[in-house]
Parts: sequence; C-alpha cells; structure tokens
Amino acid sequence: MSAFHQALIAEFPELSSTGDDCQQVSVAVSPWTAGLDVSAAHVLMPMSWSRASETAPEVVALAGRHGLVCFDPQAEVLHLPPALRGTDGLSLQPCVGLKVEDPDLM
Repeated sequence: MSAFHQALIAEFPELSSTGDDCQQVSVAVSPWTAGLDVSAAHVLMPMSWSRASETAPEVVALAGRHGLVCFDPQAEVLHLPPALRGTDGLSLQPCVGLKVEDPDLM
C-alpha cells in the first residue's frame, strides 16, 4: 500500500496545508478535494468531479500495477488488478466512464 501511495502522490500531489497561497497552487495541480486517508490497508481518495474523467483511469491503472483492488463508490464498480481477472474475461467500455474488466452480473 505504501508503494502505491508514494506512486500516487508522485503523479497526483496531495493538497498542501502550508498556507492559503500554497493551497491555491496545490488545488490547481491536485485532483483531490481533501487530504488522502492512508493506512496499511487502504487509500481513500476524495476526487474532484471536474478532474475525475482524467484522473480515475490513471488511478485504477496504477492500483492494478500494484496488485490492488480499486472501488469506485459513485459507479459502484470494483476494479480488479490483472492478476485477479479471469483469463477469458470480458471488458465493458461505456460511452462515459471507466472500462470495467471482467464484470460480473451484479
């Protein structure tokens, strides 16, 4: 989880809490609307709606490269890393939103 978190903030910096001017600069660079909630078992990412379409696919891909499951609560979709997907799995690509690999009936 730590390696994923480090790679995540290298790509998408966390919001700064060191003053108003720094905060404004970070908001322009960062896709997050608040600080990340990080533990040994999870990273919760409050993502700006205006940045979600560009950021979410990269976050899901990064999680997959680290062998982590990624859950999108708005879409109610669980994204599995490649190692957990079936070899003959399907991919669904909606007109809007992220591709869903190896979807189930739920």
